[in-house]
Amino acid sequence: MSETSSAPSPGSVVPTPLTQAPGAGRTCRAVGFDRTGGPEVLIRRDLVQPEPGPGEVAVRVAYAGVNFVEVLQRRGAVPVPALPFVPGLEVSGHVAAVGPGIVDLPVGTAVAAFTIVGGYAELVNVPAARVFPLVGAAAGMSLEAAAAAVTIGTSAVAMLTELARVGPRSVVVVSAAAGGAGAAIAAVARHLGVSVLIGTVGSADKVQVARAHGYDIVVPHAELATAVHRATGGRGADVVLDSVGGQVFEAGLAALAPRGRLVKFGSAAGRTESLPSPMALALANVAVMGWSSIDLALAAPEIIAPATEKALALVADGSLVIPVQEVFDLSDAAKAHRLLEGRRTTGKLLLLAGQA
Repeated sequence: MSETSSAPSPGSVVPTPLTQAPGAGRTCRAVGFDRTGGPEVLIRRDLVQPEPGPGEVAVRVAYAGVNFVEVLQRRGAVPVPALPFVPGLEVSGHVAAVGPGIVDLPVGTAVAAFTIVGGYAELVNVPAARVFPLVGAAAGMSLEAAAAAVTIGTSAVAMLTELARVGPRSVVVVSAAAGGAGAAIAAVARHLGVSVLIGTVGSADKVQVARAHGYDIVVPHAELATAVHRATGGRGADVVLDSVGGQVFEAGLAALAPRGRLVKFGSAAGRTESLPSPMALALANVAVMGWSSIDLALAAPEIIAPATEKALALVADGSLVIPVQEVFDLSDAAKAHRLLEGRRTTGKLLLLAGQA
């Protein structure tokens, strides 16, 4: 996109030049931070992206997803490798170039990718194992929908099928049900035939949003235990998926039925929770598991790949619709962060980095 000399709008990043890598490469716009802090630390950078190395794919980014972990990285609550840092967990776009050894991803192929870092840019190099061509069962979807699906679509599929192992008679509870992740989980749960779907929300204005996502029962976080008790006649929930933490995590754990499973995949409340001893979990016949798409994609991309492929296929055939609340220009990443950390989101936020 062309540069202008006009003053940036409130919340926009201010252009700051940075040469990230010496030698041959391609110059691109990016947004990152030199220091941790509020949204204002996000600044525009001009990067020189090196040519892709062995086993890497250069992706010309169309859309980058905005995720709460990137807010935590910016705040300093989640460590980053080094400063300056360009965040960005997921993108969609087209293959711009490939490194040695890559023969099955022609230049121009539409793709989605787990970038893990560096996604807030026009161009990013990604290991081929974390790049998913939008072909076959995933063909035909928009790049906007693909970017929205990478993280939360993958997480919904993996948590419900591989960790929680839900079935047609399962009673499932999801915290923060009104958001993009809540919408994805609801859609996948319905696809799997879940019997009862209970959502919790942080404010009254989100109740109807969560109901629209497909939840049978929607209550404030504080009423989780009461809602489960009423819905199950006191038996408890088979599965709780919690991204809030703190008291919501503790209430969800207490609401599990015998052989119930709680999957923790976030901590939006920023509060610590007390975890029962292993013996207490054994006596209650319940299990607590964790899910981090970032760490799994880094450590074992071959394990996470089937869930990503399944999520993209569900989006392509219309079974999974992840609502996109707003698309910001890449230079307005700070605005997206303010909206996300203000708990005012009811869908996925994206950054537009280039041509879709």
